[in-house]
Amino acid sequence: MDRIPAEQEINRIECELDANNPPGGKPAVKRGGGQGGKSGNRSLDAVLVTALLLFVVAAVLVFAGRLSPTQRMQLTAGSIGGAVGLLLGYGVGRLRP
Repeated sequence: MDRIPAEQEINRIECELDANNPPGGKPAVKRGGGQGGKSGNRSLDAVLVTALLLFVVAAVLVFAGRLSPTQRMQLTAGSIGGAVGLLLGYGVGRLRP
Protein backbone atom coordinates (compact mmCIF):
# COMPACT_ATOMS: atom_id res chain seq x y z
CA MET A 1 0.00 0.00 0.00
CA ASP A 2 1.70 3.18 1.19
CA ARG A 3 5.22 2.00 2.05
CA ILE A 4 7.20 5.07 1.10
CA PRO A 5 6.22 7.25 4.12
CA ALA A 6 6.89 4.32 6.45
CA GLU A 7 10.32 3.71 4.91
CA GLN A 8 11.11 7.39 5.09
CA GLU A 9 10.15 7.44 8.76
CA ILE A 10 12.35 4.41 9.49
CA ASN A 11 15.26 6.04 7.66
CA ARG A 12 14.74 9.27 9.60
CA ILE A 13 14.77 7.38 12.92
CA GLU A 14 17.90 5.45 11.91
CA CYS A 15 19.67 8.70 11.02
CA GLU A 16 18.74 10.21 14.39
CA LEU A 17 20.03 7.15 16.23
CA ASP A 18 23.25 7.13 14.21
CA ALA A 19 23.77 10.82 14.95
CA ASN A 20 23.46 10.16 18.70
CA ASN A 21 25.60 7.00 18.71
CA PRO A 22 28.19 6.93 15.94
CA PRO A 23 28.69 3.37 14.65
CA GLY A 24 31.92 1.50 15.31
CA GLY A 25 35.05 2.76 16.97
CA LYS A 26 35.37 3.71 20.59
CA PRO A 27 32.36 5.09 22.41
CA ALA A 28 32.40 8.76 23.29
CA VAL A 29 34.04 9.54 26.61
CA LYS A 30 32.17 11.89 28.90
CA ARG A 31 34.46 14.40 30.52
CA GLY A 32 33.74 17.04 33.05
CA GLY A 33 33.25 17.64 36.72
CA GLY A 34 31.63 15.17 39.00
CA GLN A 35 28.92 15.84 41.51
CA GLY A 36 29.33 19.14 43.32
CA GLY A 37 32.00 20.34 40.90
CA LYS A 38 34.51 17.78 42.12
CA SER A 39 36.31 16.10 39.28
CA GLY A 40 37.95 12.75 39.67
CA ASN A 41 37.12 9.10 39.81
CA ARG A 42 35.04 7.85 42.71
CA SER A 43 36.14 4.26 42.17
CA LEU A 44 39.76 5.32 42.74
CA ASP A 45 38.71 6.69 46.12
CA ALA A 46 37.05 3.40 47.01
CA VAL A 47 40.10 1.41 45.93
CA LEU A 48 42.49 3.61 47.91
CA VAL A 49 40.34 3.49 51.04
CA THR A 50 40.05 -0.29 50.82
CA ALA A 51 43.78 -0.71 50.23
CA LEU A 52 44.55 1.60 53.16
CA LEU A 53 42.18 -0.39 55.35
CA LEU A 54 43.95 -3.61 54.41
CA PHE A 55 47.33 -2.06 55.25
CA VAL A 56 45.94 -0.95 58.63
CA VAL A 57 44.66 -4.47 59.29
CA ALA A 58 48.10 -5.81 58.43
CA ALA A 59 49.73 -3.34 60.82
CA VAL A 60 47.31 -4.25 63.62
CA LEU A 61 48.00 -7.93 63.10
CA VAL A 62 51.70 -7.32 63.57
CA PHE A 63 50.98 -6.08 67.08
CA ALA A 64 48.43 -8.77 67.91
CA GLY A 65 49.89 -10.88 70.65
CA ARG A 66 47.30 -13.63 70.79
CA LEU A 67 48.29 -15.27 67.53
CA SER A 68 51.32 -17.37 66.96
CA PRO A 69 54.11 -15.76 64.91
CA THR A 70 53.28 -18.00 61.96
CA GLN A 71 49.60 -17.04 62.03
CA ARG A 72 50.42 -13.35 62.31
CA MET A 73 52.79 -13.57 59.38
CA GLN A 74 50.21 -15.39 57.26
CA LEU A 75 47.46 -12.88 58.01
CA THR A 76 49.78 -9.95 57.46
CA ALA A 77 50.99 -11.33 54.14
CA GLY A 78 47.41 -12.00 53.06
CA SER A 79 46.28 -8.47 53.88
CA ILE A 80 49.22 -6.86 52.12
CA GLY A 81 48.76 -9.17 49.14
CA GLY A 82 45.09 -8.21 48.97
CA ALA A 83 45.92 -4.51 49.04
CA VAL A 84 48.58 -4.83 46.35
CA GLY A 85 46.32 -7.02 44.21
CA LEU A 86 43.49 -4.53 44.52
CA LEU A 87 45.72 -1.65 43.45
CA LEU A 88 47.24 -3.60 40.56
CA GLY A 89 43.82 -4.75 39.39
CA TYR A 90 42.55 -1.19 39.41
CA GLY A 91 45.63 -0.01 37.50
CA VAL A 92 45.28 -2.70 34.84
CA GLY A 93 41.58 -1.90 34.53
CA ARG A 94 42.37 1.77 33.95
CA LEU A 95 44.96 0.94 31.27
CA ARG A 96 42.76 -1.41 29.28
CA PRO A 97 40.71 0.24 26.51
